[in-house]
Amino acid sequence: MAIKVYYRKELKYDIDDDGKKEDVVLFILKGTAVFKLRRKPPKRLIKEWRKKHIKPGVTANIAIVAREGKRGGHTVLTSIWYDLDHLAEVSLETRQIIYEALKAIPEEKRSEEQKRALAKFKRMKLGGDTVPETVNVYVGPYQESYVRVTKLEEYTKEFWHNILPIGKFYDPRYGEVNITKEMVEKMAENFKNGIPHYKPPVNISHEDIHGKFGDIVEVEAREDGLWAKIALTQDGAKLLEAKRFEYLSAEFTEHYVNKETGEDVGPVLLGVALTNRPAHPKMNPIKLSELYNEIVEMVKQAFQAGMKMKLVAAEDEEAEVKLMVPKVVNTPKDDSPRWDWDWARDGNAILEKFGWEGLAKACAYVDKENYEVQEDGLPHNKQAYKLPHHKLINGKLTLVWGGVRAAMAALLGARGGVDIPVKDKEKVYKHLVAHYKAFDKEPPKFHLSEDELQEVIKKMELEDKVIALEDQIKKLEEEKKGLKEQVKKLSEEKVELEKKLAEAEKEAREKEVELWAKKWLSEGVVPAVVEKAKKVVLEQPEQMKVFDEMFEVLKKPELTKQISESEVDDSKVLSEKVQAAVKMLTGENE
Repeated sequence: MAIKVYYRKELKYDIDDDGKKEDVVLFILKGTAVFKLRRKPPKRLIKEWRKKHIKPGVTANIAIVAREGKRGGHTVLTSIWYDLDHLAEVSLETRQIIYEALKAIPEEKRSEEQKRALAKFKRMKLGGDTVPETVNVYVGPYQESYVRVTKLEEYTKEFWHNILPIGKFYDPRYGEVNITKEMVEKMAENFKNGIPHYKPPVNISHEDIHGKFGDIVEVEAREDGLWAKIALTQDGAKLLEAKRFEYLSAEFTEHYVNKETGEDVGPVLLGVALTNRPAHPKMNPIKLSELYNEIVEMVKQAFQAGMKMKLVAAEDEEAEVKLMVPKVVNTPKDDSPRWDWDWARDGNAILEKFGWEGLAKACAYVDKENYEVQEDGLPHNKQAYKLPHHKLINGKLTLVWGGVRAAMAALLGARGGVDIPVKDKEKVYKHLVAHYKAFDKEPPKFHLSEDELQEVIKKMELEDKVIALEDQIKKLEEEKKGLKEQVKKLSEEKVELEKKLAEAEKEAREKEVELWAKKWLSEGVVPAVVEKAKKVVLEQPEQMKVFDEMFEVLKKPELTKQISESEVDDSKVLSEKVQAAVKMLTGENE
């Protein structure tokens, strides 16, 4: 795939932070600034390439170089990639270089990412974030006249923010999203009614694996959207103070099933995430200046009331977000325990509809160390994607319980296991645990002895066999049902054929009797007698022979007078038959 270069410049730059400036080339791509060494190590000396995630939005390519004629080797940082949406923690010098490069791109040719970065630079005034590193606060006679407040880490803070503005927008994952007034009112109503049954948490980038950074303690449906009162933990306040995250992004579902009643209660707010990439284009950034001033006021009031407070300058720890473990996103769920993933069928279907980002969401792990990462921050090779547990169902990316189970089993070593670095396995495990909870299932333990692990794997494999047997039984039952339906259909066809055969035989018999009657009428037998005989023969075909003998006599009465003496006995027999037939015709037998 060709990558568009918006700007290129050769310069001196300390790429590996060793205090020495090297000859590098700066490339500005659609959403990335790349610094590359002009002179890389000779290819013959490069043993392997590695990709290192330094911090959110900053990635380095590292060459492992062997020494000629010697054992061992060393590493060379050959390029460093800066995401234009994550520049708050970049050094001032680097920001200035990128800023000048972005300004050099004609305005009409700038990408949306480049425009956002320029806007941020202007807000930051190229000197860092607007919250001061220290502030002097007068606290009265109980301590020294002034104390230094350097961080917000010690304090929990509450503030209101519009987390779900009313309006329509487009998201490539879900299509058109329409946040209506009725929707936010229903969310507020459900929240006040205790739905969900837990406090909606504040997490990082829609991932629960990093813990909780606050709670939503109150919500209001207002004219412009759903407003939430956010209560931050100490770590959450620290992240905002450090400008690690500038936005909030709501987590919600339009159809929530009440855990107690089983009924669909409609839209429900599930939580909110600290993020730098809100999906909603009308989301406003959090105003840290107001938050900071309120914290300062709280400290001042505490000291003036005579409270002795210890202010600790905490280290500005980086909020670690493991980029190789995709976010746990709220997607539709399928409770089916069956899992028949096929990369050619299911993987390609997701790629076609949602691209590589969709495939990353469908899997529990993306290998960015051993596969080249493209401009969108993802490898464009299906082999880099491990442990799929979502499928495309009815056009939506759907979490499947059978897939979650299968992924956990493979992670723990079943079916040959999965090739994931040991250092990343626990994060993948926590990712899958979040999905277990989504299905109200109890996950297996991660740290197990060999015997316990084998027992868990054996249990999972046994469950797989049970599922396979259930599928086989279901298939046989369906075949049995099909055979029953086929037998029923054949029986109905048989009855229909027998009916048609009987009708055909009756019709043939009627034609035969009609011809028989016409024959005797033509030979002079009285029509009334023939008509009655016809009715009898239709009911009793065996009587046709009797009537034939009788009609032979009746057709020419004058012949009966010519019977010779030798034929008297025969005539008596014939006479008896005639009398019997006459009685039958006249109904005297009755």
